[in-house]
Amino acid sequence: MDQNFVRTVLLVDDEPIITTLLAERLDASGFKTFVAHDALSAKQIAQKNDPDAVVADLDLGEGPSGTELIAALAAINPAMGFVLLTNYTPTASELKSAPNLRYLSKREIHNINTVVEALDSVMSTGRQVTGEIKPSVLSKLTKGQLAVLALMARGLNNQEIALERKVGLRAVEQSVHRIYMALELHKNSGGSNRVAAARIYSLGMGLRGGKP
Repeated sequence: MDQNFVRTVLLVDDEPIITTLLAERLDASGFKTFVAHDALSAKQIAQKNDPDAVVADLDLGEGPSGTELIAALAAINPAMGFVLLTNYTPTASELKSAPNLRYLSKREIHNINTVVEALDSVMSTGRQVTGEIKPSVLSKLTKGQLAVLALMARGLNNQEIALERKVGLRAVEQSVHRIYMALELHKNSGGSNRVAAARIYSLGMGLRGGKP
């Protein structure tokens, strides 16, 4: 490889500590990194700098998700490589279209060699590749239920979730009940289902070590 050629990577995560960690390690590994904390700024940076690859978290907080960002960027530049950080396998409808894609567990990003290998694979293959990620119970939830669960994990009560999502309280209560059913928490008579659901979400998304 030409020693003057520097591969560029855009890192997208709404948790600054993760982008800072990855940027430092990738810079030390010879990459040039750009950082964004939401889908809108990521798209703007990508259009301006045309990175070779994008590493994006599945859950970007408010606004478009990591899969929606990847679909948008792939439509602009099909040759761009993508690494999606997640701890559950997205469905085909969530993923939409991206020819050079790798799934990578957020638990694996502390091993920089694993991240570099993932980037190498999506920059060179020109075809979709997938990591070895085991589906979790989160894959049983709809996109709307995941959004409700994300707010539960942030500590919002049902009334606050209803206001946040601009829906009725009854609709939120029904969603919460279906989330408990899907996660099989209705079978657990001990402890708080709400705390347990929040912990499952945190573990599944790789947030803060899965602590409730």
